Amino acid sequence: MSELEKRVEERFGVLPNFFRLAPETPEIIEKLWGFAQAAYLDNPLPSVFKERLFVHLSRFCAVRYCIARHVGFLVGFGRPAGDPTACTQSVADVVNLLRRPFPRGQELQSRLLLCGASPAPIDEMPMADAQMEDAIFVLAAHVFLKTPDYLLCLDALARSLGPVRLQYLLLFLAFVRAAHYWTETHPEIAYEDDINKLLTTHEALADCILNDPEARDNISQSLLDELPALRLKADRAIGLLAAIVDSSDDAIISKTLDGVINSWNAGAERLFGYTASEAVGQHISLIIPVNRRNEETVIIERIKKGERIEHFDTVRIHSDLTPLDISLTISPVRDASGKIVGASKIARDITHRKRMERELRESEDRYRTLADALETQVQFRTQELERRNAELGNLTTLLHTREELLKTFVKHVPAAVAMLDRDMRYLQVSNRWCLDFSLDSSQLLGRSHYEIFPDLPERWRQLHRRCLEGETLRAEEDPWNRAGGTTWLRWEIRPWQNLDGVPGGILIFSEDITHRKHAEEALASLSGRLIEAQDEECKRIAREIHDDYNQRVAMLALDLEQLADDVGDSSGETNQKFHELLDRVSEIGADLHSLSHRLHSSTLESLGLLAGLEAFCKEFAEQQGVEVDFVHENVPRGIPADAALCMFRITQEALRNIKRHSGANRAEVRLEQLDGRLHLSVSDRGSGFNSNKPPGERGIGLHSMEERSRLLGGKLEIQSRLMEGTRIDAWLPLKMASAA
Repeated sequence: MSELEKRVEERFGVLPNFFRLAPETPEIIEKLWGFAQAAYLDNPLPSVFKERLFVHLSRFCAVRYCIARHVGFLVGFGRPAGDPTACTQSVADVVNLLRRPFPRGQELQSRLLLCGASPAPIDEMPMADAQMEDAIFVLAAHVFLKTPDYLLCLDALARSLGPVRLQYLLLFLAFVRAAHYWTETHPEIAYEDDINKLLTTHEALADCILNDPEARDNISQSLLDELPALRLKADRAIGLLAAIVDSSDDAIISKTLDGVINSWNAGAERLFGYTASEAVGQHISLIIPVNRRNEETVIIERIKKGERIEHFDTVRIHSDLTPLDISLTISPVRDASGKIVGASKIARDITHRKRMERELRESEDRYRTLADALETQVQFRTQELERRNAELGNLTTLLHTREELLKTFVKHVPAAVAMLDRDMRYLQVSNRWCLDFSLDSSQLLGRSHYEIFPDLPERWRQLHRRCLEGETLRAEEDPWNRAGGTTWLRWEIRPWQNLDGVPGGILIFSEDITHRKHAEEALASLSGRLIEAQDEECKRIAREIHDDYNQRVAMLALDLEQLADDVGDSSGETNQKFHELLDRVSEIGADLHSLSHRLHSSTLESLGLLAGLEAFCKEFAEQQGVEVDFVHENVPRGIPADAALCMFRITQEALRNIKRHSGANRAEVRLEQLDGRLHLSVSDRGSGFNSNKPPGERGIGLHSMEERSRLLGGKLEIQSRLMEGTRIDAWLPLKMASAA
């Protein structure tokens, strides 16, 4: 007797012929014994439960060896599941087990209803001959045989047993399947003497074993014949769902309560820069900044209490030491007894969102400064980006199968995700997709995308066709004009591939940004109203200076002149003082006139843009001592007042900046029609400045130029180098700058 046979006999109390086959390949028998230990003997499910289930499932094996041998174990010819402490069963108990009918179709519903009505998960595995044992055996047999109802049965088992016990049950089923195959492919296997004696002694038991109708059931045989095709279908489903994990940008990590990393997905590799082999086994502090290590302590304490932490914004470190803004969702992981043994963490990169928040805050500060300068009280409110709040579920290695794990991931990913085949039929959708489009998954799965959305723009259909050819397509934002109004979407389309590498369909990632676009439009509208209010106020002040103060100064000059004539002074001293006062009053009048023109050009209003610019450049040169060359070419007539005012104000601000900051004594102003647009250029060769400053660090004047151009559909470019000068270019579309 070999060493292996001694170990087998010591465990079972007998030496089954099952482990005496293929003596020429002892290494295979050794591995088969190892599989039996891991999946059957050392499986933590109760021993009698396992042995009874082994007998129940062996009814469906055409070769009778397995059922006979394990009936022997169950009634005391050997040890049930190799357990010397397990209670054996009577022959009558085993006969009752073998005579149980195997319900199919409608008859299966009673077992499903029993599992559905019971508390989940059950506290303990059921006793022999209990109703719950019968229900679990029936459901396990459907899963074992892969009947048309096996997915319903698998879901019911997952609910009743919980994820850990389900995994051990599936491992046990895998060994039973291997045992059946081993006996079917070794027809030379014979009953042991103790089994022959058992069958000879108990006629009813022998009849149940040798003449079980389930062993010759055509339905069972057809189910077995369908197993390869069903497995291939399952493999394809797993391949489809694996494409989603490979495409996800979310990092999914599991760790122990001591902070040691257990798993590290591809999203974590992309986000943090460490491969799975580099991260697994390391402490989670690998990616935590030193000044945030206390966060991990607080998180672990909350996880130990069973709390779930959602949308926790923090900072982590990339492998190149770059800080990352991320949002964390952390869930406790429990073992079969319900004890918390670790944590599952999902990390999302929110760097873009944080940058948007900072930019919105900077924009609010700039407009508040502009409002203060105009002595108005305008308050800006920025809307928060819509938070993605759908749960991903408890994605850990404890979930019952990889297929179910990936399906759960797609369903609960906190983004609008849809998976479609090459015919654009829905294969899977996330909860967020259903929420965004107000549809239930039952209304989507199996139906065409174009049937659900018949008003889909043709350009999107073209993008889908390109993606099916292998392209990955991205767009920041895109409007969708629907019957209910315009919806703004930020989307991404990627192909997914079958196991053979051929694109099997597309993945669509979508985000509804309609609220954000409305906020931006409201902000732009407010900016336009502020600039319009500023121009109106300048016009009012200019008119008041010209029509009131300037006239009063002129009258004062006349009164002084008349007073000088009336007083008279032969010595001339008083007369000289009067003339000095007249000169000073005249200077004040000239300054008021110039100020009035700067605030509002009557020449611009009455004679148009060309005349207004020419007059302003001449007046500026005379008053400021800066030579201004004004050049124009091919400028259309009848430029609308808003476009003319925009170009005039940009010229004013640019020339003032040249005088104040550049130190140049010469400037050039050029107005022309160029490439179908109205083009204005103001340049100098002065000291220059850093034109690469962020928008929030530029002066109000430059910001005002940009806003004026943008509000009319144009744009403004600033080019400047230190000690080489500055050039400002403004363009307006001709549709804004043509005669009305």
